Amino acid sequence: MIRRCACRASALALTLAAAALLVAACASDGSSSSNRLPEGGNAKGDGGRDSAADAGDVLSRATDAGDSGDASEHDNDPTDPAPTCAPVIALGNASVLPFSTQDDDVGLSVTLDGLTAAWSTTSGLVVTIHSVDRASTAATFDTARTLTGPFSPGRVALTPDGLGLAVVNEDGLGFSLLRRVARGDAFGAPTEGAFSQLNAQGAETLGPAGERYADPLFARNGGYFFFSRFTAESTRTVHLASRILLGDAYSTGGLFAEATFTSTPGGRNIVTGASDDVRTLFVWNQSTNKSRTVRLNASGFVVSSAELGPMRDVQTSSDCRTFYFSQGSPADMFRATLP
Repeated sequence: MIRRCACRASALALTLAAAALLVAACASDGSSSSNRLPEGGNAKGDGGRDSAADAGDVLSRATDAGDSGDASEHDNDPTDPAPTCAPVIALGNASVLPFSTQDDDVGLSVTLDGLTAAWSTTSGLVVTIHSVDRASTAATFDTARTLTGPFSPGRVALTPDGLGLAVVNEDGLGFSLLRRVARGDAFGAPTEGAFSQLNAQGAETLGPAGERYADPLFARNGGYFFFSRFTAESTRTVHLASRILLGDAYSTGGLFAEATFTSTPGGRNIVTGASDDVRTLFVWNQSTNKSRTVRLNASGFVVSSAELGPMRDVQTSSDCRTFYFSQGSPADMFRATLP
């Protein structure tokens, strides 16, 4: 049973309220809104393939329970659209992904369409980022491309279109974005991308406080960005940042569903994947080395949690029938498909 709390994520609510005012202002002064994350369609930028509006409805209100107390009261609302992922996911036989290496493959990121994957390995002080592409889910992945640079070890995050890759900077005080023109191309040099506000916060606030960033993840179409912010003693580390316009920087973010994601010091809960409708999150606990699903209803209430087992980096396909994860020591990468 997950811990429940009647508190809402007020920082996120304020962020979304401010963003709504920004959109209203842009509309009222007659300025172009062509770069606005649309209420439908296929706009793409540093992320995605669909609207941010419905994702925002869920994530901006996400909390640990309903105002009336028991979140289960909200779970069977007949007006709720059915979530993409089933409430309970049982992963059966899994096969090793053909691009797994002999090293410890960690931080796996796979686009929802299953056409691009990226991960990291570390040898001594050298962090190597690997990436592979394929033309369709029926095709084989091409030969892995690699690059090294001033990166922190651990998770990387592909944008939903597979054309961008977020990494944690070597000092842990900011993020960088590597871009490319088309799938199959090599990723370019690190740039600040949409992370200027987060990086400024890292330099001004995290550094002096001994905090660090980690664990990037783009949600939905790039309108949302999960990350960890922590010290060695932190127990509440899962944060969520947002933006409204495709060209905007992400906000500095706030704690996300605090009670659900509270952990022990030195053993963070890490959001490693999100379903296409952001109603199901995949979470790995460092202390137990186990992953679980955390399910939200359409109103943003956390309504259930179910264990998946001793695996990490769990994420899914857009139809929530194919799953990718890492397992073992050194870790290999796997794929499992529901029958």
